[in-house]
Amino acid sequence: MKGPGKSGAIPHPGDRILLEFDEGNQIIDMIHIGGKHQLALIHGEVISVDSDKKVVTLKLKNGTSQFYKIKEEVAEKMTHIEKGTAMTVMVDQQNHSIIDAHVA
Repeated sequence: MKGPGKSGAIPHPGDRILLEFDEGNQIIDMIHIGGKHQLALIHGEVISVDSDKKVVTLKLKNGTSQFYKIKEEVAEKMTHIEKGTAMTVMVDQQNHSIIDAHVA
């Protein structure tokens, strides 16, 4: 890896990290897990996306629904997501916001 990810942090031996790869298997982002921000991967089905308010509501596996704020960097990814789409989102639990999203 030539440099740190978007977070600007350089990994050290023993650090828990999550790597994101592009289509060419190049590392495009690195996120420290268990750092100052607690991250969680949430799997669910999209109930609604409010692009104006930057909020998405997901139906979770246990049947409950939960809404999350969408970070500005992720908002563009979410504009074409339709109701019923299965998604996996990475949530910063400190501010209850989605920092990354992928269609499952």
